[in-house]
Amino acid sequence: MEGTIRAGTVMMQAGTLIPESVGAEVEPFWHSWGMIKNSQGDALDRDIRRVGWNFFFLAAKIQAMVWGLSYVHISAHSRHIQKSLFLQSLVERSRAEADTVGEVPARSSAHNGRS
Repeated sequence: MEGTIRAGTVMMQAGTLIPESVGAEVEPFWHSWGMIKNSQGDALDRDIRRVGWNFFFLAAKIQAMVWGLSYVHISAHSRHIQKSLFLQSLVERSRAEADTVGEVPARSSAHNGRS
């Protein structure tokens, strides 16, 4: 867990398919989650749309409070990456992932010889 979460930080679940041409570099963060280290939310959205994919904003809001000497309130919004303009069901997304050619899971710095 090297990185620091700031406003605009994008976290990505391991194995998420994203066009390679977007160039997202993911740093392992916690369990199956990584942090995109070379792009913020708005820039990533533009890059994904530029290559013909979609970065859906999902209405659900994730919140947590951490208490200690002081407290921290963290808020996040779920997003979804896919080619289609229409939000697909989980079954459709799984089928599309199995059929995807030319796209690979986002690169992780852990796989680039760095730990």
